[in-house]
Amino acid sequence: MLRTLTTDPQRRCFRPCGNSGSRCPGQRSFSGASQHTLGARRAWERMTRTAHAFRSQPSRALAAGRRLGRIGCAVVVIACGDSGSVAPAPPPEQLLPPPALESIPYERLGSGKLAFRRASDGNYLYVIDAGARTVAALNMGSFSADPALSPDGTRIAYAAYSGPVQGTAYDVSTKRITGADSQRVSALEGQEFSPSWSPDGQAVYFFSLAAGGIYRQSVSSSTLTPTPVLTGDSHPCLYGSGDSPVSVSASGRLAFGCVSAVYTANEDGSDVRALLRRETPPGRADGLYAPTWSPDGQWLAFLRAFEDTTAGAPPLKLAVGVIRADGSESRFVASMPMGPIVNSIGRNNLSLAWSPDGSRLAFNVMAGGLTSRIYVVDIDGTGLMQLTTRPDAHDHSLTWVR
Repeated sequence: MLRTLTTDPQRRCFRPCGNSGSRCPGQRSFSGASQHTLGARRAWERMTRTAHAFRSQPSRALAAGRRLGRIGCAVVVIACGDSGSVAPAPPPEQLLPPPALESIPYERLGSGKLAFRRASDGNYLYVIDAGARTVAALNMGSFSADPALSPDGTRIAYAAYSGPVQGTAYDVSTKRITGADSQRVSALEGQEFSPSWSPDGQAVYFFSLAAGGIYRQSVSSSTLTPTPVLTGDSHPCLYGSGDSPVSVSASGRLAFGCVSAVYTANEDGSDVRALLRRETPPGRADGLYAPTWSPDGQWLAFLRAFEDTTAGAPPLKLAVGVIRADGSESRFVASMPMGPIVNSIGRNNLSLAWSPDGSRLAFNVMAGGLTSRIYVVDIDGTGLMQLTTRPDAHDHSLTWVR
């Protein structure tokens, strides 16, 4: 269901629900799944508390799971993103129209289409057309995430739960931004996530959790035979990685992150180079996210989330940086305080995107609690402006195309 929305704000009640544990100190979790009845919401919350307890108190979680019954336990497996194929498919959803987006300063975006996922009381894709000054929206349903807009702005690649018949947990598909014409891109065992497009829109790259690597699949192929580009066997940091999608430059150079470093490689996986490494002492929170090529392929933008030890400073800070493709020059464009990283169903919880003309960067900042907001800044560090403002909404998974 696609709608062109007005900019009148519409707020709804949201109750948090957990995911499969955190990856860094202070990290919080929630799901953007829709709940349409009070009974369903209460059941979801009970299952959520069970899922969240599996890491911290397994014995209590198992006892609670038995009380919820077999169906409840199975749904917990899905909610946590587990790859177990025995879980039943989620019940059919009645997809409600997405809420209207708040007022957007279109002039600050300049041109192009900026797309992002909003996980709040539901799970929505918004596409802001700066030139036309309109917003299109799609209700993505409960069990889909990581949307990436195609270069021509007509389709999205996304990860979604495939159900027990497929036996593959979460797979990558593409569909039109209207929600029609869904086409599978991956069907590997386990989970695939964080898809991204090649610059010509003819291929989709994604991460595989089970195989531990980066894969590429042609969208025009009638058979699902994804090509392994880099595997965990050759590059161990790829096991359990994929917090940010692969970025592909205009010349075909890949960029990907492993939290501790940012790497580049050729399309076939050769010539892997560490372009950037974190230099924080062990035991201190620090991570690199969302490496993204500029439209001309000359620069790579990235996010650094780190613990600020300066006296009187907020404990966590987010910095937006750029580095030349050859590593010869780097600088920070902007920085600001941030809250703990929110982990929703899916990945790309910290993300950024270049404007099509290369003059601006859009990125999301954790604001504390269950809120993440989008900002835009000029590449020279001026003109920093907050773009989205809704409380209790996790805005992330950004792409910006012509």
